Amino acid sequence: MVTFPTQKLQPYTLYITVAVPEEPPETMARRYDYEMEGVVEIRQKREDEGTVRTVLGSVDFDWGIYWHRDLGDGTWYTYEFCERAMWKGPPGLYKRWTYRRTDVKQSPRLHHHVVGLVQVMRIPDIGERITDFLDWLAPLVGDNTRRDDSFATTIYLQTRLFVASERKKVDKAAEHYDAAALVYELVHAAYPEVWYAFAGHLPRPI
Repeated sequence: MVTFPTQKLQPYTLYITVAVPEEPPETMARRYDYEMEGVVEIRQKREDEGTVRTVLGSVDFDWGIYWHRDLGDGTWYTYEFCERAMWKGPPGLYKRWTYRRTDVKQSPRLHHHVVGLVQVMRIPDIGERITDFLDWLAPLVGDNTRRDDSFATTIYLQTRLFVASERKKVDKAAEHYDAAALVYELVHAAYPEVWYAFAGHLPRPI
């Protein structure tokens, strides 16, 4: 995560958002009060769909996708864990994870719980087509994943592939895309920024 606190968000730019849960800092400080060495690592994990690579430490953060169209015009896609006791829908339809789409006038950089934004794509040439694509893609990804870091990285990859297709090009880097390696890098970068978020330093860095 490159720290440029005064950098402006560029039109038609896709970001991964990294945040801490919206809880009082004093109740969460211990979660981040340790050395990262040995905490952040990539491991193999068995899930229903098979063996997946996950990053220890990623669960300390909330992950999302922010699509910035222009000043005062963006959409934030998040995938939020919901305790059964907090579920407001019919009991028989309880979901542990809930997909949310929020149109925002203030970018996530001005939210105190956001650790930082990670610019992953700038798409000025076909930006007007991306919102509809994300609106279609995000709920589908939400129905087929169990982690918010996977939600964000899958949307990023599929958007890259869509953009390459629209441009009639081949994205060779996407063919070797390693989501776990990306999350590993972002978690390492996010930990040092946590305390600035707790202290209310705004805007949050890019």
